[in-house]
Amino acid sequence: MQYNKLTLKESDLVEKKVANVTSALPIATANTTVAYRREETSTFIIGTNEHYEEFRNSPVTSGRWFTSSDVAASRKVAVAGTTVIKNLFSDQNPIGQKVSISGKKYEIIGVLTSKGGGFGNDQDDQLIVPITAFQKQFDNDKLSYFYVKVADNASLKKVTADIKTVMSKKFKADEFSVVNSEEILSTFQTILGTITAALGGIAAISLLVGGIGIMNIMLVSVTERTREIGLRKAVGATPKAILIQFLIESVILSLVGGIIGTSLGVGIGLILNNFLPVHTPIWAVLIAFGVSALVGVVFGVVPARKASRLSPIEALRYE
Repeated sequence: MQYNKLTLKESDLVEKKVANVTSALPIATANTTVAYRREETSTFIIGTNEHYEEFRNSPVTSGRWFTSSDVAASRKVAVAGTTVIKNLFSDQNPIGQKVSISGKKYEIIGVLTSKGGGFGNDQDDQLIVPITAFQKQFDNDKLSYFYVKVADNASLKKVTADIKTVMSKKFKADEFSVVNSEEILSTFQTILGTITAALGGIAAISLLVGGIGIMNIMLVSVTERTREIGLRKAVGATPKAILIQFLIESVILSLVGGIIGTSLGVGIGLILNNFLPVHTPIWAVLIAFGVSALVGVVFGVVPARKASRLSPIEALRYE
């Protein structure tokens, strides 16, 4: 049963009838096997028009994009992602070569700039062909969805409402949805905000637990070094000097933990960078060290004050 009812007619209708819509980008998708000589790969096929490069910020590193004349003539040409090129051609120059999609030959005319992985998907594992050739290839005139581009000074809310009005004349309210970039951005910000708050809470609990651990270690250190503290005071060390000494030791202990944690974080980031774009900015590393030092100072105050207030006589008598 065919649930998707979108066609090029709706895409063209919105482009022509809705004010401030400057162009539309139809998208039809399919998963299939692509072959070149003895090599085969399963990939994502996208049928679209000549505006894809502009809409999706997808320039080519070599070759060219297909044109409006290629779309109008239903030419069997394709722009391939780097993963497809790697799987089929290895070190060969793919431009001008022909790949087979269900027995029909398509000429590779361009290679996309690599985008890497995103949301668990390989954005380079795709083959993009003219929408007209796609429809003939798969004998299907339905679209998966379509994008529209609006004028710079246009109100997205107004354009969204106008698109809904046009679409509602052909479809029921539950048969289509219209989402603009502001709504998508708002959704992402909400999700990221929730994740950030959750991670912040976990980090705060971790810092609290780590700080208490440092404080306990320093209290044990003060207890074990009571006679040393008494001897230092007996030869002239001031309470301030003792206080600073133990604060410094607490900060060093905390910074060692910060170095280990930061090293692990950067290392995990480098590993994840093979699958997702991960970057560790210098400011994040500096903040991590700053927080580590702050934790050492805050949770080192109690042990340091205890050490500085010890009576030298009682400290020297301590067994």
